[in-house]
Amino acid sequence: MLHLRQLTELHRRFQDTWLLSVYIDGDETDPSERTAWRRTLEGESRRLGDELADHPPSDLATFKHARAGLEGYLDRYDGFLPSPGWVGFITEGGIHHSESLPIRVPTVVAWQKGVVLTPYLRVLNLAYPTSVVLCDHGRSRLLRQRDGHLTEARELTVDRSLQDFSDVSMMKSAHVATGVRGATARDAAQRSLVAESQQLVRRTVKAVVDLTGHEGSVIIGGPSDVASALRAGLPEPLGVRTTIVPGLELDMTVTEVARSIAPLLDEIRDHEQGEILRGIIDSAHPGGRGTLGIRNTNLALDQGAVDMLLVSRRFAEGERSRVESLVGSTLLQGGEVAELSGGACDLLDTEGGGSGARLRFSVL
Repeated sequence: MLHLRQLTELHRRFQDTWLLSVYIDGDETDPSERTAWRRTLEGESRRLGDELADHPPSDLATFKHARAGLEGYLDRYDGFLPSPGWVGFITEGGIHHSESLPIRVPTVVAWQKGVVLTPYLRVLNLAYPTSVVLCDHGRSRLLRQRDGHLTEARELTVDRSLQDFSDVSMMKSAHVATGVRGATARDAAQRSLVAESQQLVRRTVKAVVDLTGHEGSVIIGGPSDVASALRAGLPEPLGVRTTIVPGLELDMTVTEVARSIAPLLDEIRDHEQGEILRGIIDSAHPGGRGTLGIRNTNLALDQGAVDMLLVSRRFAEGERSRVESLVGSTLLQGGEVAELSGGACDLLDTEGGGSGARLRFSVL
């Protein structure tokens, strides 16, 4: 998966080069529709070829070379695509970047100067890091959600210092009151268990901070006392970005965990984006560090003031050429970009007609 810097480098490299940008929606599971993506792609390619029919012969030849390179590459797939989405950027000289994508993207086939950026915005959303902690009183597993994939990162266990008190607690003596030694052993065992649990919490907190940094979010599953202690031990701002999820258990498989947290990840991302958008709305006034609407956002871009561009998914899908211009200019100025979905998307459509920006400095 490309990160923002890499996407910016591709955009800068090919902004004056004719290039075939192809995104494929390959999210199909019905065996009878295993080549549906190919039929859709062929239809879009024919449509594009018809639109280019009046171009100079040299332009058509360049396009046909690029399309042949694409078709040759995709010939390896005679059924389903291996992932929900695919993207490729192809020139006359061959494929310069291609990758399978872990999420669906709209099927797009475009021939233009520079790469088509807008469909990739939803892929960039996956870069937001999330750590998942599964724990009990003696063990914890850390998993990392990044770039649309959940992977094992680390496992921690307590350093067992608890002695075997079973024989001691059963010992009786004619000269000692019954149960005294047993009670002492049980107390010692309980103290040792508590100490070990506290030790595990401290080590797990450190591991989470090392894994996540101070960006991203944390999801915790396990006994309520351990989960609460873990959340309380995390430094800010991770503490407020931490969610305890009942039902997540230590011995779940990675696939089971990924399926369980998928809806929550969408909620977390929507919340984070909503917070950024509300800050922009609050500062979208003369002298403020926010702007709303495509006209005001373009004015801010003209002055090099955009630090972060926000566009709604509906606006990006309905006004791709306009959004392409906004996104391309923002990347070349070193800014960030994000496509909003869910409630944040609705709010941006209502307040800014689908676009807005956080500014580096106020503009006139």
